[in-house]
Amino acid sequence: MDIDIRPIRPEEMDFLIDLAAAEGWNPGLRDGDAFYAADPEGFLVAEKDGEKVGCISGVSYGGVYAFLGFFIVLPDYRAQGIGHDMWAAIERRLEGHVNGMDGVVAQQENYRSAGYVKYHRSVRYKNVTGGERCESPLIQPASSVDFGDILAYDKRAFGVEREAFLRAWLAMDNLIAQVIVDEGRIRAFGCIRECRAGWKIGPLFADNLQYADIMYRSLCSRVEPGSEVFLDVPETNEAAMRLAQHYAMDSVFETARMYNREPLATENNLIFGITSFELG
Repeated sequence: MDIDIRPIRPEEMDFLIDLAAAEGWNPGLRDGDAFYAADPEGFLVAEKDGEKVGCISGVSYGGVYAFLGFFIVLPDYRAQGIGHDMWAAIERRLEGHVNGMDGVVAQQENYRSAGYVKYHRSVRYKNVTGGERCESPLIQPASSVDFGDILAYDKRAFGVEREAFLRAWLAMDNLIAQVIVDEGRIRAFGCIRECRAGWKIGPLFADNLQYADIMYRSLCSRVEPGSEVFLDVPETNEAAMRLAQHYAMDSVFETARMYNREPLATENNLIFGITSFELG
């Protein structure tokens, strides 16, 4: 089979987003632009006779850490070696990186066979907003603080700096971004964005459960009452799991955080909500 695997062009990012939506992953309405900004060479498409039939991403952060996602082949073209070829192409590009992913349940055995080790589950929780207001004086718009301070706080949770991604992420017109500043320091950073269905919170990084709870309630209060809100929680943060339990959120999806080698050191206790399953 004659398959061409190449980097995607920016105007084609909707192809990836639409495939992710078809798989039930519920991407954000504007995710494509921010994702592409993170690493323009990190998104590949497979073509057969000029028709796009699959995709994969491997976004590099600083040349040392990468996150894999969007590993999808159109149903009519599966079991034909296309996925294998895309995987090989992205692995070649990321040689020498620490690679992470949030692997769906159906593919976890394949990822283990490729040398990836499961470190923990990540659970997507769903809630429905009730219209309660949260008027904490600690909450500020993210735009009110120095971007460098947000970048530094984000790095503590994520492990490496991701300036290009964060600048594009915070510029999305369907996203609300907030910080908690207490005693002159950022204590929490959270965003909520509109998705194909409902809204997703991510990231939600916070120093402790008290700050995370304030941020969660504030973000939920910014959207229409009765809206579905999703939060992707790493089970390694017990305080984050307690937050989901406190609000009786429903578990609707899960992945496994997997790495090809020892992961980077991060402050996992800060992570109450993962930014995205596609880019980490």
